Amino acid sequence: MKSWRKHIRRVLSVALSLVLLWISFRGVDWKVFVRSLSSCDWWYLLLSAAVGAVMPACRAFRWRHMVLPFAPRVGRKESVLANFTAYLFNMAVPYTHEATRCIIIHRSESGRDAPYDKLVGVAVTERICDGICAILILIATIAFSWERYGGFIAGNSEGRGIIKVLVVFTVLILAAVVADLATRRMKAESRIIQSVRKFFDGMHEGLTSIFNLERPIVFTMETVVLWIIYWLQLYLASRAVPGLDGVGALDCLFLTLGGLLSTIIPVPGGMGAYHYVIASALAYLCGTGWSEGMAFATLVHESQAICMMLLGASSIALLPSSVRKRT
Repeated sequence: MKSWRKHIRRVLSVALSLVLLWISFRGVDWKVFVRSLSSCDWWYLLLSAAVGAVMPACRAFRWRHMVLPFAPRVGRKESVLANFTAYLFNMAVPYTHEATRCIIIHRSESGRDAPYDKLVGVAVTERICDGICAILILIATIAFSWERYGGFIAGNSEGRGIIKVLVVFTVLILAAVVADLATRRMKAESRIIQSVRKFFDGMHEGLTSIFNLERPIVFTMETVVLWIIYWLQLYLASRAVPGLDGVGALDCLFLTLGGLLSTIIPVPGGMGAYHYVIASALAYLCGTGWSEGMAFATLVHESQAICMMLLGASSIALLPSSVRKRT
């Protein structure tokens, strides 16, 4: 029964992706689209893809710093391989990135002393940090130019989606806190309650790992570098596509937030969702034609997808056979 549910979810996810792709591409002028692709500066695009490929490694190093307080044997190599593999799995099945990474580390030789629930807690903490950074960047970009970005937020369906995501993000954090407090007050009357309480205790330790960092300055710098990579990837890509000269550095920072928003939608690898959000933002903010915007989104998304597939497949091959068989 569970396997059928998994298959149904995958089919629905792919179907949603196809619908979003159809909505995104139905208004495209294919002559303009092909012209934008053919006149692309491929060196800028390759440089953008290379910068974007560094992002999972940077995220793996940052995640490892949060794991070290309770799993000091986890190495950089295992963290990087696990993260690239997790990105590959996530491209096929949405929302599996964190679970896959935690499972690989937990089953590796150096991570056997790292309980799975604590690893999940660290993953949740990492996402909370990213969410807080996204909120701060959103506030900063709006503060710099309310006329440009505030109008998109207030008067556009994609912009209002950003607000909805932030609200959901806040509600989820509050729900996790309430659940943690509730399980701590429960009496250990049954094995189920004990198991739930043990899991939340482990998650709580993982969540609080950020307060036990050995080198918090390094963690902060890695976070800053991570967001610079996100921004630089889009900025370089915008230089590659003709007709996007009006897209500035601050616009690319705002587009970065839009691209991250698209990952919330449960479709494989953001396919369709990323294209629609980026093209909509470009059309509204910069007056870019829909066809040029779709060409830009397609080049960025597909170049990164190819990199993640190649690096993910290579990482799986480099994983120890014992871990590979059990993942």
